[in-house]
Amino acid sequence: MHTDLRTGHAGRPTTQAREHRWRLGSDQAVAVPCSPLKLADRALVTDRKQLVQRLVDDVINADRPDLLDDLATTPVARTLRRAFGQFRAAFPDWRQDIVELVGEGPTVVARFRCSGTHLGPWRGLAPTGRTMNIDEVYFFRIEDDRITRVWGLEDTWTRYRQLHGASDRLGERGSVDRATGAARWQPR
Repeated sequence: MHTDLRTGHAGRPTTQAREHRWRLGSDQAVAVPCSPLKLADRALVTDRKQLVQRLVDDVINADRPDLLDDLATTPVARTLRRAFGQFRAAFPDWRQDIVELVGEGPTVVARFRCSGTHLGPWRGLAPTGRTMNIDEVYFFRIEDDRITRVWGLEDTWTRYRQLHGASDRLGERGSVDRATGAARWQPR
């Protein structure tokens, strides 16, 4: 049994409902309205995902920031080059592994696993020699075969904890003193 979200009717899928993607709930499938992708649109999404794959493989993991001009608009390439340079200085063996890529229209969402050894200053924290492994999620807007916008969510707190060698107890009640980079625990 399913419920068509457009009509609110329960029962067998109609011809229109068959054109929707299905998302499985706990005990039923729910039709989620969406427009079917044309073959040309699917090719564009694949091309956009390959552009993000190139960013990771050729620019980040191969340490080739000079290729950014081929993949991104000038302002985005400039910003990424600066950010990547600062991060690479702190984590010379920095690596991004793509866990998942999802494309929808002009947007590609990437979930990464980021790793590296802290051998240079980072956000006021002196090199620790420790390794960090965190997850990140980034949204890339791609227009005319170029990355035009990037927005990301990184687990910086976990990165700080791993670099400090801090206890797992730090969690949500912990903090980092930006001036010294020291992790602090705030008891209840």
